[in-house]
Amino acid sequence: MTRTGMQVWFAAFVVLVFVAGVATGVLIGPRLFGGPGPGQGFGPAGPGLMMPAPLVGRLAAELGLDAEQQKTLEAELARRRERLLSFNREARDRFETEQRELRREIAEILTFEQQRQFERWLERPRRGGRRPAPPRF
Repeated sequence: MTRTGMQVWFAAFVVLVFVAGVATGVLIGPRLFGGPGPGQGFGPAGPGLMMPAPLVGRLAAELGLDAEQQKTLEAELARRRERLLSFNREARDRFETEQRELRREIAEILTFEQQRQFERWLERPRRGGRRPAPPRF
């Protein structure tokens, strides 16, 4: 295999591993943090975040919180909610920037025909029928 061919395969492998990691985070993250799962949409709390009242109710039932503890917990969750949403937005923006830069760097390695093939490869459906975002070079 030529050096360019190996670089293309390596770059494609890096993209695949990166996308698989993000997909895993998207699928598992909501289950860990109590938010909506895939296909459940986004509620008023935003992606992956529960509303304070249902979370406080679950914790109160499982931990035996008294009324004062529930009130304090609800206030703390409400206070932190916007900050967590802000982190979520920043992470998503940073991910998209990194993805664009990686795709641009891969394109610089490829010939014109290979770039066209790479673009078609990015547009193909993956497992689960989901398509990645189109490349933005």
